[in-house]
Amino acid sequence: MALEYINRNESVLPGYWLQLDWRNSKCLPGVGMKGLFELLSEPPIKPVLLGASCSVVSQPVAETAQHWNLVQMSFSSASDVLSVRDRFKYFFRTCPAQSAMNQPRIRFLQEYGWNRVAVIIESNEYFASAIDFFISDLEESGMELLTSESFPAGTKPTHQLENIKRKDGRVIVASAYEEGIKMIFCEAYKLGMYGPRYVWMIESWNSDHWWRNTNGINCTEDEMVAVTEYYVGTVFLDVRPDDTVTISGLTSNEYRNVFAEFTNHKPIEAEDFAPFGYDALWAVALALHQVDMDVKQNSSLPNITEFDYENKLGLRQRIFDKLSTLQFEGITVSKHYKI
Repeated sequence: MALEYINRNESVLPGYWLQLDWRNSKCLPGVGMKGLFELLSEPPIKPVLLGASCSVVSQPVAETAQHWNLVQMSFSSASDVLSVRDRFKYFFRTCPAQSAMNQPRIRFLQEYGWNRVAVIIESNEYFASAIDFFISDLEESGMELLTSESFPAGTKPTHQLENIKRKDGRVIVASAYEEGIKMIFCEAYKLGMYGPRYVWMIESWNSDHWWRNTNGINCTEDEMVAVTEYYVGTVFLDVRPDDTVTISGLTSNEYRNVFAEFTNHKPIEAEDFAPFGYDALWAVALALHQVDMDVKQNSSLPNITEFDYENKLGLRQRIFDKLSTLQFEGITVSKHYKI
């Protein structure tokens, strides 16, 4: 959809036709790396890398792609680890980092006077990095952290929840992928950690009615409903709430209508990230456009079609610099990228 709007816009990359060559990483690092090397080895040369969707893929891809002098733009990789500039020198994203949810969560806790908080996460770098920031913010706000627990993916967090219960944890922040959250809630039911005296706070990126899918857990749908009745979900705002005409000529409401037509009004998996993907491709196009405009001002500069993976002509830095200072009205929000 973004490609269609960019390619028919005569004021963006005039004389060029933007194309997307893609591979499906399936959110698996090995598959993602295989796709990266296929893209690098097959013509034509690609001046910018879009993606990956999942942080676990974006991390090894970003660490590797920089050796081919590629600037990378993701639309849904939210891991705070990717914010480490020394490690991921040429990585950008349109979606917020996971830790961006911390302050809204803390404000919510303060609103209801909930000052004693327990934490449980699935043990991997993605959740650990965001929760480290959350714990720091929590303590700075004068709240008490009862305990911070972690459990390996695919295992039952029974002992971790028992520890939270022993410490009388009633407000519990949980971070895990969907299967992990189901494991947590199922074990919480067995331990009686549900009902109006317990509040669970989780990310709301799971599939619709995720608690009804009880495959792989030892709980019924009714038991899962009992726990989910008192959970609070947080999620990024995906589409801006105002009527600003954005760079593509669409307002947020017009975007929703066009997107619905584009997808034949059928639900798409992870479609909450679609606006971030839309803005990500616009960001790439606008950065390339600005590089091209510089050539029109100074013909001695190399053209974007001369990009090479050895960076012999310094085009990587020019693309990087344009993205670093790029500002435009996007579907998600007014975009401004900073290092």
